Amino acid sequence: MLAGPPHRVSFATDLSGAASHDAFIKLRLGHSNRGTVIVPEQVFFKAGPWRFLQPTFFSPCFIGFDVEPGLHLATLTVDAAPPRGTKPERLEIRIRSDAHIKTYPDGAQLYRCEVRAPERLAPHAAGRCRHMSDGEFALSLFHHTNAKAAAGIRI
Repeated sequence: MLAGPPHRVSFATDLSGAASHDAFIKLRLGHSNRGTVIVPEQVFFKAGPWRFLQPTFFSPCFIGFDVEPGLHLATLTVDAAPPRGTKPERLEIRIRSDAHIKTYPDGAQLYRCEVRAPERLAPHAAGRCRHMSDGEFALSLFHHTNAKAAAGIRI
């Protein structure tokens, strides 16, 4: 039995009045005997500085094969909120098979994508990132610790 009310809530998808944002998505394909699922890791977008979304939930993916000759389209929704946010926003992500940019050595993949979301997407970001000259993204992350522990974890 769960104790107490849920910490986070997610509302039904309502994309009426949503804006379209150009973005990038880093994802993985999860394979099993029952099929394959797209697992989103981060979504990168430019709103002033570059920012990233950290999906906290994602829906099953809908895949359309040959929506145009040789073109496949995947659509899924993700919930995203800032690190201490309690009301994530439901976003729709559309990925085209011809928008593949890179496959990483560990199997992750990078695609250009379209995000349908509120006009102001920045308030839902988990943080900032940099779009590097080689096309990679570097997340700006912070580790809170004390001075003694920091000395042991610095590179």
